[in-house]
Amino acid sequence: MWNVESLWAVENFLGIASEADKQRFIAAVKSGSIALSANYANILTGLCTPEEMHWIVEYADSLRKWYDLPITMAMQTDIPGMSWSMVDAYAAHGIRHLSQGPNYIPDMPDGGDRIGSTLREQGDKPYWWKGTTGKDSILVWTAGQGYGGWHGFTAGAIKERGTRKIAAYMNELAAKGYPYDMVQWRYNIVSDNGPVDSTLSDFVRDWNEKYASPRLIIANAGTMMQQFETQYGKQIPTWSGDFTPYWEDGAYSTAKEEGDVRVLSARLSNLIDAAKILGKPIDPHLLYRAKRSIVMWHEHTWGAWCSISDPDVHFTTDQWRVKKAFADSAGWYVVAIVWSPR
Repeated sequence: MWNVESLWAVENFLGIASEADKQRFIAAVKSGSIALSANYANILTGLCTPEEMHWIVEYADSLRKWYDLPITMAMQTDIPGMSWSMVDAYAAHGIRHLSQGPNYIPDMPDGGDRIGSTLREQGDKPYWWKGTTGKDSILVWTAGQGYGGWHGFTAGAIKERGTRKIAAYMNELAAKGYPYDMVQWRYNIVSDNGPVDSTLSDFVRDWNEKYASPRLIIANAGTMMQQFETQYGKQIPTWSGDFTPYWEDGAYSTAKEEGDVRVLSARLSNLIDAAKILGKPIDPHLLYRAKRSIVMWHEHTWGAWCSISDPDVHFTTDQWRVKKAFADSAGWYVVAIVWSPR
């Protein structure tokens, strides 16, 4: 089982895969062995316009259309916070469930890096998030240990250290009076972009043969969310309002470019509206690339890990080169749309 949190990776894979590998991938998604999140990437939605929020999940629509893939949930990873309008965008694109895995560093005061009250207020507390119009809701489930609860474990270390860690978390949930018989626990070893742990399946099998509870399941996030809704959907609370984003402050370091992209986003939205009114098509390739560039400009990795401590080293400046290329590409594609023949 593998959960793909960003469709950016899927698009790049499908772009280079052989036809045989494509068919194997499609079959794995349809069988549930691979789960796809509707999000194109992990986006700082607090920087996005309402129109852009729809662009974030449009590629999921394409995958459904092309391959009839089941994509009913979204995963957000690392980011603490999401703009309220995303509920409306998700609902409009058939996304009913949101799995949240925010930044998690247990030794920090809030349990993560600049995450405010996210884990304290939402960790292991599923709820229905009502949209801005009051018509639609999505089920939101924030993992109590974010996405990095297993960071620091190397491949295979779960066999030596996993039993004690699992027991500690179960005791923590019991002490809090956790009311459900299932819990979401993201598994991601070593650190960000860590390796696959090929020993996990054997550990889970051996655990379930030895212990009656808790039963471990290597889960498809979509199936997990649906099962939770079936069992508890009528019992969980409904909340409304903005889930205040915390990390958008990084855009202050690139204020000019952020302003430029916001102008481009508005211009692109106006072009789309004008084309509809005039009944004139926009080149679909140019339109998709313009939207994609704007969305990827707002992807959450705003700078390198050492941007503050070493702003002038090559790793930092090279990260900025890649980031700025999305803003530059957005400008190029929007201008190309304006000048393309109709």
